[in-house]
Amino acid sequence: RDAGEWLKNSPRLEKLLATILSVGNYLNGGTARGRADGFDMETLSKLQDLKGVGQRTLLDFIVEEMEREEAGLLTQLVGPEGESLGIHRASQHVMTDLAEELTKMLAHGQQLHKALSETLVSSDSGPLQKRVE
Repeated sequence: RDAGEWLKNSPRLEKLLATILSVGNYLNGGTARGRADGFDMETLSKLQDLKGVGQRTLLDFIVEEMEREEAGLLTQLVGPEGESLGIHRASQHVMTDLAEELTKMLAHGQQLHKALSETLVSSDSGPLQKRVE
């Protein structure tokens, strides 16, 4: 399944993001940041930085709450054979394609440089030949 479609249509991902938003709204209750309709994606990387009692992080709390509410949901989402595996595979595939395309472009560029150099040498064009080298 297409990675973009999965991001838009996964009920498990939606539940995870809704839980994160709900916890954030609770923590920011009574402030201008409470009652938010969404959050920046960079917020996700900060969940492990916010520590509470006993060195537990906000991420630990969210995982525990998710498991309490719907046991197994996170495993189905991010486990070894979980839904998000397609996203990981898609990202690897794209990088592989990009690397192959770049390698082909570099080889083509080298061929063009060689052909241009040979053309200039054979035509004995003087100053122009020196600029290419």
